[in-house]
Amino acid sequence: MRIAQPEIDLRPSKEGGHQMAAMNKQQAEGKFDKAKGEVKEVAGKAVGNERLEAEGSLDKVKGNVKEGVGNVKEAVREATDGD
Repeated sequence: MRIAQPEIDLRPSKEGGHQMAAMNKQQAEGKFDKAKGEVKEVAGKAVGNERLEAEGSLDKVKGNVKEGVGNVKEAVREATDGD
């Protein structure tokens, strides 16, 4: 069972201060997949397991894609909320 905890991101507000913005699901899953991939890749290198290392690289790519989709969704949401 995988439990994703919400992450927060401090972004500059239009008034010059900071506001807390919650990450969307894709951004959180992407960050999780990238971290998981890094662990697998390092572990694979450490024990000489090429398959585990390759799985880690793939997880990192998958995480980058998910996070990118999440970033686009967030940008669209922010652009439409401003109207």
